[in-house]
Amino acid sequence: MQTLFIKGDKKVHQVKVSDIIYLESYGSYVKVHLRDEVIITLERLTNYETRLSTQGFIRIHKSYLVPVNKITVIEGNEMLVGEQRLPIGAVYRHNVNDLFK
Repeated sequence: MQTLFIKGDKKVHQVKVSDIIYLESYGSYVKVHLRDEVIITLERLTNYETRLSTQGFIRIHKSYLVPVNKITVIEGNEMLVGEQRLPIGAVYRHNVNDLFK
């Protein structure tokens, strides 16, 4: 899957998976952070986790899903993804630790 269709803003956006910086849970919505924009969609983060797990994405927190190739620094309970510092949840710490195996 090179692209993903995302419903948001009363439109359907075709997004390159490689353009996704990270996904953030936002109540009943998901914010898909791209290079130049943020798409807000009425879908669960779990759905994206299932669809993108084979594309190199990992869940690092109950509210965040990130592509492994966009992680620049892991420090303590946080990581730097693009320009954004994101928390690593205790429940999802094993996903991050699996990167070192």
